[in-house]
Amino acid sequence: MLSDRTARTCRVGPRLLACLLVLAGSGCGKQPPAATPVTSEPKKALQMPDAVPGLKEAGLEEDQAPGSSEVVIKDTFDRGEKETYKWDSKHPAGTIKGGCRIVARKGMTFPPENVIELTGENAIKDPQPKELAYYQTIEVRRRNYISRMGRAKHGYTYIPYNVVIRLRDVKVGRRRPLNRPVMMVRHGVIQPGDNSNFGGNNIQLAPLHERAQFTTWDAFPSEIVVAGQNARHPLFRQTVRYAQAAKGKDGVRSTGHLTYKPQFITTPVIRQAGTYRVSDARHPWIRGYLIVVDNPYVVVTTYHKYYPLCNFEISGVPPGRHTLEVWHPLYTPVKRTLEVEVEANKIAELMVMFHPPE
Repeated sequence: MLSDRTARTCRVGPRLLACLLVLAGSGCGKQPPAATPVTSEPKKALQMPDAVPGLKEAGLEEDQAPGSSEVVIKDTFDRGEKETYKWDSKHPAGTIKGGCRIVARKGMTFPPENVIELTGENAIKDPQPKELAYYQTIEVRRRNYISRMGRAKHGYTYIPYNVVIRLRDVKVGRRRPLNRPVMMVRHGVIQPGDNSNFGGNNIQLAPLHERAQFTTWDAFPSEIVVAGQNARHPLFRQTVRYAQAAKGKDGVRSTGHLTYKPQFITTPVIRQAGTYRVSDARHPWIRGYLIVVDNPYVVVTTYHKYYPLCNFEISGVPPGRHTLEVWHPLYTPVKRTLEVEVEANKIAELMVMFHPPE
């Protein structure tokens, strides 16, 4: 006859063995809670449309979507015999460094960066339901592209950014060629799609004999128009939309209006260098610029809270005397062209001055 202690041990043993077997398989006791899926919903709550006409459901391939075009951004070397610049990684080179300043005068004032009123010339063309409220929530501001440095006691320094600085007629050099440009509408403004220049500009650089691509992050479609500065007819005009995520069983879209496959629209090959205006026919306040160049020696100054001086640097410049061109969409440089002498393995410095805004 077994003792009471031995009997209790025999009764507990099978239970302990069963729990160990369950633990080795799918676990013992309650299951851990499922991980919460990460979404890309913007932090600031926007009024989202329940259904935007014309948007394709998520999950379709890009070639199944009407109005979409190739998504793959081709490399610059696809231009072949039309290339106007030869890249030579061993070519002798120097560097150009400089900054941009506004010629200050006493009592001068600058345009305020006020919220754009979506009325009159900035009214949305044929707005869809909730579209006006969507952009009013975003509160798009008119930018003056000026940063003020220093203290009033010693006199402020006024620095323009969004300045395009480029070199003329460079045929061969160490600087890598530009790739196919992408621009994106985001939060009611247009900016470089590859986040170049910290995404803080409405200017994108493009190589000659290449196409340009456009996409949108916003919930409502944009009608992109690309035109030369003095052209009567646009080079390109097409509508781009963001695919809308499908609703779940609870009727809520898991990622708002976002999906991971945006549509892209693509221009014809651009055969002439110069400055092209980019606008949105549905949202008239959205404006940008596509700078098409025949060599990669071009930069855009930008403003960033960690890099507020808006200086510029062009590296890999072939030795010799070069002509440097200056352009800004709003402000006039004191000199539109500057001459600079570059020596191999040395830095040439210069300052670009601008007239005060009218």
